[in-house]
Amino acid sequence: KNHEQLVEAYHARIQESVVAHLSDETVRELSLSLAEVIEAALDIDETTLYTSLNTTPDTREAASDLTFEKRQWDSIFDLAGLFSAAGRADRALPYALLAAEQAQRQDALEVAEQQFRIAEQGALNASQQIRFRIADGLGDVLMMRGRYAESEDRLNTALDLASSDIGRAKTEAKLGELAFKRGDMTRAAETLE
Repeated sequence: KNHEQLVEAYHARIQESVVAHLSDETVRELSLSLAEVIEAALDIDETTLYTSLNTTPDTREAASDLTFEKRQWDSIFDLAGLFSAAGRADRALPYALLAAEQAQRQDALEVAEQQFRIAEQGALNASQQIRFRIADGLGDVLMMRGRYAESEDRLNTALDLASSDIGRAKTEAKLGELAFKRGDMTRAAETLE
């Protein structure tokens, strides 16, 4: 295990060194090519992926019909970053959303925030359910990271996007928790009632 971590650390340093000497256009082209090779090897049907992400409205849990092995999870994180580096946030979106939710479940909040932001960049034409999941998840992560003003903005966006009473209630509860963390007991009590 330690040997694998050491190899990964060296790989990351070599990658940073090489990328620093390439033009932005070359980095985008290479990132896109590499992402497409990994995506093909991963053998995940994009239609199935989007269908699953869209059939879990108002929740941030990974879609129940999507199960991945550790190797696949690593590739999902890689695909989000590579498509983003290629300037293809639209293609990064499903992978970034899955990666963000997985990182959040593992309390890797910095990684979760990074992945939710990648997903957010690609969500311009995404469904209401996906935009809800991104806003709700990012709002939650930002609250846990103590970035309350930005959290409130995202949670209010999620509230506007919620398509069910359960989704609205869960988001309102988060806004109440946020008010409590900010010391606004009146608002917290009103929201949580």
